[in-house]
Amino acid sequence: MSSDHYSSQLPAEYRREDIFPCLSYDAQIYFACAHCRREFRLNQTLNLGDPTVYGGRDCPSGDRGTLRLVVHRFDQEALCHDCGRQWNVRVTGFDPVVCPQCHSRHYLALSTWLRPPMPARFHELTPLGAEPRAHEWGHDADADAELVHEQLEYIGMLSNPDQYLVPAILFLNRLRTTGEHDPARVWILTNLHGLMLREYYRQTGELTAGTAAVEVLGEIGEASPDPFERGLLLHNVAMAAYSLLARQQPELHFYGGPEHYRSIGTDAARRAIASYESLQATADAELDDSLRLQIARVRHVLADLLKAGAASAATLAAALDLLDQVVAEPVLPEDMRIAARRSRAEVVHRSADRAGTPPGQVLDDLSASLPELENLPLWEQNSLLSSVAEYRERTGDLAGALDFQQRAAQAAEDALIRADDETSLGQLGRQYGHTFALLTRVEVKCGRPRAALAAVERVRAATVRFGHQGETDARQRFEAELTRLFGGPGSGVRPGPDSSGGEQGPTAQALAALHRAGWPRTTAYCALSGAAGEVTAVLAMPDGTDRWEVRGLQWPVREREFMHMTQGINLEHGVFRERRLAVACAMARAVLFDQLLPTLRAWGAHGLAISAPGLLSHLPYEAVPTSETGVLGDEFEVFYLPSLQLGAMLRARHDGPGHVSRALAVVHGGEGLPGARWEAERLAELWGNRLDVLDGAEHHKKDVLDALAGDYDVVHFACHGSYDLLRPLESALYLTNDQGRDARRLTAADLMGRSFTRAPVVTLAACESGLTSYGMTSDCTGLTGGLLRMGARGVIASRWAVKTAAEVGQELAAERFTDLVHRSLADGTGVSGRLAVTSAQRELARQGNGIEDWAAFSYLGIP
Repeated sequence: MSSDHYSSQLPAEYRREDIFPCLSYDAQIYFACAHCRREFRLNQTLNLGDPTVYGGRDCPSGDRGTLRLVVHRFDQEALCHDCGRQWNVRVTGFDPVVCPQCHSRHYLALSTWLRPPMPARFHELTPLGAEPRAHEWGHDADADAELVHEQLEYIGMLSNPDQYLVPAILFLNRLRTTGEHDPARVWILTNLHGLMLREYYRQTGELTAGTAAVEVLGEIGEASPDPFERGLLLHNVAMAAYSLLARQQPELHFYGGPEHYRSIGTDAARRAIASYESLQATADAELDDSLRLQIARVRHVLADLLKAGAASAATLAAALDLLDQVVAEPVLPEDMRIAARRSRAEVVHRSADRAGTPPGQVLDDLSASLPELENLPLWEQNSLLSSVAEYRERTGDLAGALDFQQRAAQAAEDALIRADDETSLGQLGRQYGHTFALLTRVEVKCGRPRAALAAVERVRAATVRFGHQGETDARQRFEAELTRLFGGPGSGVRPGPDSSGGEQGPTAQALAALHRAGWPRTTAYCALSGAAGEVTAVLAMPDGTDRWEVRGLQWPVREREFMHMTQGINLEHGVFRERRLAVACAMARAVLFDQLLPTLRAWGAHGLAISAPGLLSHLPYEAVPTSETGVLGDEFEVFYLPSLQLGAMLRARHDGPGHVSRALAVVHGGEGLPGARWEAERLAELWGNRLDVLDGAEHHKKDVLDALAGDYDVVHFACHGSYDLLRPLESALYLTNDQGRDARRLTAADLMGRSFTRAPVVTLAACESGLTSYGMTSDCTGLTGGLLRMGARGVIASRWAVKTAAEVGQELAAERFTDLVHRSLADGTGVSGRLAVTSAQRELARQGNGIEDWAAFSYLGIP
């Protein structure tokens, strides 16, 4: 993956087979004239309607057919860190570079050169059919910036402008670094480059772009000697820093943390105010209206910076004072005053003394922004609508709260469905998951359990999709898949928004498809979510006909109870972990299952599929006590299913347990995990000649990825594993002890874009392999989600680090669990992965093992 991840997100039109080979490293298309030797840039974004690209065009100077395509890319001589292979590669900048022999992404660039070199000055080539316009790039920064601005206005009119910002960003970076501009004015282009990066971040949430915006704008904060211009530049730095804080993405900690960017932003804002005020001192006069306006703008962003994140009561009070000054400023245009009122409402909402402010006053401040709603980025629309919904509910307007929360969810879903790669999808899911939790909560309050199920399913289906995203339109592909699986032509299926809970939405169709596919009659589905101090549960189970009974439950929960239930589960092996797990499970009984069990028992449920977000998905529900001596796993066959729609899609690929033909085992190589050898030997006894084995010491990542496409019904990994909280796609399975070698590990990112030939059960005898992201969406970002997206019908994986027999000198439950599961899968009776796990858990618990041993592994997938 490119170090600047946003640079890989090219629009679909740029990746067409006839276009992509024409792109230079800055995502532009260039032609050189064979006669006059000048070079011309063709803006592909403006040229989308013209299929003729490759060459033979007329030079603007009048020469006929003399323009020929020229592609500027970096050639590298690369050395693989892992296998030592040396090869030459043409670096596109838009695709990851991998070793052709072992598939490692870790390599050393021995030499790099741009071929052919970029000219410092070049010309604009007008798209066919457009009015000719002569422009020479690279010598006048102001003129270059003016033309870029014009072309950005065109991008803003497209239906998906964020995608087309990427080529523009790459072009402007090339322009500001390779041109022959006046050094005293090149900051004009740098400032525009930083603003475009910030805008891309505001629209997509891509952190590499957002942090780059702060860095680029910070380079020129003091570039202009003019105090007014300097104030504008510093204001841009503050705005870029606030944009990073406004989304409250946990991944920001990986880039330096919120306080780092708050410090950068507040410092820039205060210096901007000082720069503006210096003009007053110089002129020895009152501030004119333009300066008053600029100071008000900077005070607004300073207040936003102060209120963002974990702000103290004193900091919130300072922010409120600044915003009161801004709102009272008479020269402020109405749109800016409305934005300041929106910020003020948020500060009041978060302040410790907000109970003293009437909800109606806050609602008035928020509602003032509604006429301008469509002009806001999607995430701001979502936040505003959710806030209005909350205060509508506070004033007793439940119908109004439902309406606004549905509109907020629609804005969020639009962003989720448009996401075209797993990293962006995970970030957006974590940002917008709370919106759907709030909608689910309000739907239950309004007595609409089917609509509540549809609400929670909307976000979970959007973030855990079958298959991986490609370059074509994500929404069209997603809806087409739903229509194909749930009804076919003429079925009346209405893909997309499913807020009514009616019989034709995707959630209802998924339930019908699961019922037709043989969902166990006595197995209930339970979707858990939490918001605004309440737990909401939506339960569904077949009612004996061709329908499902759906019920919504809701009850309050104190934050400290929730934290006590979920914290400290993933500790090191030992007595304390066992005690902590027992406490967590007892709390889960009090917080969750005291309310759920009466309904489940009244329904006669014997199976329980759980869909839970974030930390709730890490709990070992099987071990939740239900009586003095019994636990949930005694009474119910417990498993995990992130989404009903994902379940229906997986079921469409797999009709039932059936006959298991072949298995694949990928085994840790070397001496670092002796238990893996024992597992391989035991699997060979159970499977006989139906088992293929890959030794991690003898095979690279590429070999394993190729093998996963084989004709296997069961795939088993016996190796070390890790979960990366900040970068879930870097969660990995390690083939050897040398965990630094990329060729000897398999990451969640490596699984992207691949699929299984069959629909295997995948068993991961690796530590932490079953952990998923802490987001609010149940997105399963990590190894489990990657395997489900490839088409695995189920994944059996560990919730925490487990000890092996070799480490403690005796056989442990982990080895016995693996043995019991594979006995069931290999005996030819067609036992499902879910039943194999339940049977193994019950047997280990019966033998007296503790929770950390018998409940270490879970089953995630279809029953």
